[in-house]
Amino acid sequence: MTAAKSPTELHDLFAEFLNAGDLEGLAGLYESQAKLVMPDGEQFSGSDIRGVLSEFLAAKPEIRILRSRVTQEENLALISNDWQLTILVDDRREVTEGTGTEVARRQSDGSWLYVIDDAASATTLGATASDTH
Repeated sequence: MTAAKSPTELHDLFAEFLNAGDLEGLAGLYESQAKLVMPDGEQFSGSDIRGVLSEFLAAKPEIRILRSRVTQEENLALISNDWQLTILVDDRREVTEGTGTEVARRQSDGSWLYVIDDAASATTLGATASDTH
């Protein structure tokens, strides 16, 4: 598996794995006891994150990271990003934009993993795309 060599690279890998539908790659970006916060505030941790990601991939998501910001202090990083997400809902592509906030930690091998992922700390529903599948 590809490991993030920097906190910023976590966003790149998240987008790459999500767009490819790669559950293993996505799940591998989180520490074993990480916390994932959903847009409605519901929280998942540990192995439950894998199930949430699997369900999310069923909507055939495509994400674009529009901008990333990183504040790092030694082995911890506060990361935020603006993103645009397109998902399949009832045979329509719907577009959502938002801002995510994450905390990442450097691992003993030098790679970085998410500890807390509040992927939609701010979200705006956009217009529904017109293409139909």
